Amino acid sequence: MEKIDVDGSPYKFIRRTWSVVAAISLALISTAPALDIPPINSDFLSRHDLLWDQMPPDWASGAFQGNGLLGAMISQQPNSNNLRWHIGRTDVYFTAKPGNQYRVPIGDLVWPLNQPPVSFSMRLDLWNAEVVGTLKPDAGTELKWNSFTASGMPVQVIRITSVAGNLPQMEWHPAPAVNARAIIRKEVIPPEEINPSPVISKDGDISYSLQSLRDGNEYVTAWTQVASQDSETYYLTVAFAPAGKAKAQATETIHQALKTGYDAILEKHQAWWHFYWNQNWISLTDTRLESYYEIQLYKLASATREDTTPIDLMGPWYRESPWLKTWWNLNIQLTYWPIYAGNHLELGDPLLRMLDQHHDAFAANAKPYEQDSMTIGRTSGPDALSPGGRELCNFPWILHNYWLQYRYSMDEAMLRDRLYPLLKGATNYYMHFLKMGPDGKLHLISGLSPEYHKDANHPDCNIDLALLRWLCQTLIETATKFNLDPEMIPKWKETLENLAPYPVNEKGLMVSADTSFDLSHRHYSHLLMIYPLGLMNWENPQDRPLMEKSFENWTSMTEGFRGFSFTGAAAILARMGKADEAEQWLQKWVNDGKIPYPMSPTTMYAEAGPVIETPLSGAEALQEFLLQSWGDKIRVFPAIPKDWPDVAFYHMRAEGAFLISACRVHGKTRTIQVESLAGAPCRIETDLLDPQTDHPVHLKKIGPNLYELSLKKGESVTLFAGTDSTPHPIAPVRPNPKLVNSFGLKG
Repeated sequence: MEKIDVDGSPYKFIRRTWSVVAAISLALISTAPALDIPPINSDFLSRHDLLWDQMPPDWASGAFQGNGLLGAMISQQPNSNNLRWHIGRTDVYFTAKPGNQYRVPIGDLVWPLNQPPVSFSMRLDLWNAEVVGTLKPDAGTELKWNSFTASGMPVQVIRITSVAGNLPQMEWHPAPAVNARAIIRKEVIPPEEINPSPVISKDGDISYSLQSLRDGNEYVTAWTQVASQDSETYYLTVAFAPAGKAKAQATETIHQALKTGYDAILEKHQAWWHFYWNQNWISLTDTRLESYYEIQLYKLASATREDTTPIDLMGPWYRESPWLKTWWNLNIQLTYWPIYAGNHLELGDPLLRMLDQHHDAFAANAKPYEQDSMTIGRTSGPDALSPGGRELCNFPWILHNYWLQYRYSMDEAMLRDRLYPLLKGATNYYMHFLKMGPDGKLHLISGLSPEYHKDANHPDCNIDLALLRWLCQTLIETATKFNLDPEMIPKWKETLENLAPYPVNEKGLMVSADTSFDLSHRHYSHLLMIYPLGLMNWENPQDRPLMEKSFENWTSMTEGFRGFSFTGAAAILARMGKADEAEQWLQKWVNDGKIPYPMSPTTMYAEAGPVIETPLSGAEALQEFLLQSWGDKIRVFPAIPKDWPDVAFYHMRAEGAFLISACRVHGKTRTIQVESLAGAPCRIETDLLDPQTDHPVHLKKIGPNLYELSLKKGESVTLFAGTDSTPHPIAPVRPNPKLVNSFGLKG
């Protein structure tokens, strides 16, 4: 079990970025040699802050904070007038037995109120990752407060300041460590899963809530209060460790927080976030969509950090839910999609580390083929134990995320030493289900398309055929590149050459060879070869009729759609270059409160319980409008709707490890900056008129709107329209005043 040191470990990324911030200014961080792009600041992000003029009544409308491990949701406590900080920690799982792990709740830090407050206001300040508020519990009292989950230290910090009246005394309300899924489903909880009640105690100025678990672990919530003449500051932490060790860890963290002091903790916290924000931003004519995107970036860095844990379905914001694990048949894949083009690859490290460290579990999941294969079932806890057999597709699909991490970083060692063995294990598992048919083609004799099929053993599922094609292609390219396993290359080539074609009928792509897509379904798994794999693409005229027919069949029946169906439809249409249609589907998700399971006013999403992947996948869908780089070509502004005349973005990342910044003004692309991080070949597709460069560089036109750039590692160049004498500045678009601060809860 990973331990958290009080000096910030395992927050290596925090310490590294803090030292950078201390050494050089944000202006230097955010400029490139060819074109000076000023850093963004609170003026830009303040237009996206979430605002409340009433106490949020529930989890879905609360203000959320997190540092990748610890988190808090600020909302009204159920069945009371109290304001609560609902505390979560992402790695607090109960292990009923190996392969059966689930999240458990921690509890609430409560601000007791005897009656509804006279007035209440709250603001989630994105720039500083801080919630600030004003509360009048009665006519004679006014209190101001602020709250943040510290970057660099696993501590929740809350300061309450009196303007008039007495300061409150916060209370801790522990939650019992129970299996919420079993309770929701009215299932009997076996005695070995019934944990003891939490025990509250106090030692000096520190209070404790100890929750012992029957699996031999425990978690301790510790908090203390520092009072001054007109304010009081609360420091709270949660430690998770083997039995008998959590209290000492929690105590040390609280002592370190007190030693460091409020001002220093806040300064370090803000510096981390200011650096983070200047790694990527987008700006649109539609200010509400712009806000939506920036809030998802905030959500990602609140939910995970470089050295914490992967994001499950709820991140650090626990809520009673039937979804208390990681879902591998779509959810975790979609969750991580925004980090690639969003230039935050460090947020993907926990997922890669989990895949790297659990080879034995993935092999055990593949029994009876554990000698050469790897797989994972539909759900798992942190131990990654989940027997395969029903859905063959889950493991190879998450490896496509790993592949994207490689493509956007061009880390050759990652591909050769870490990803390649996993690709082989996933491919070998598929090979055990291949059989030559009378037609001379290799067929997958078993499979299950995620959640469309209710039973196993469906031949030639399209998702499996698509993933096996992608696996074989990737293995051949990788093995050839590094001279690995030359004896295996002929087998992979033979599999590719003889693999059965995708099953189709008059409606388009089928679910499997024995199942037509006839019923409305939220998953678009049968379209995976179109998106995200890109094995079938709109730029190939031969693919277009089948792509269009299949997409129209899927979207003709929307009664079974969920949030990620709308974001997926938007992304697929953007890949087709159908910008206006794509925008309509994205707007249905972001703005239409009448769709099944609509987004909350804070951009959270739940289907019986939190499912974080959907709003995050919406951010990736939006990225598809602005930049696409599949197929060894970078497409700048490939799908811009007519009602977005002005668009700009800074440091979106492209496959091949390129940082791209660009602007579009009055419907015309004006400037594109390209920075090469790895020296990979660079081809740019752009509608720039007669593109010029800011300094001599090899720019070769190789097709309609297609150019080849020769850039070495570390070099950058700015392209601009030939009608301009100099590059047009890349800067945020002027906001629509009617759409600023669109999210939160306002009367």
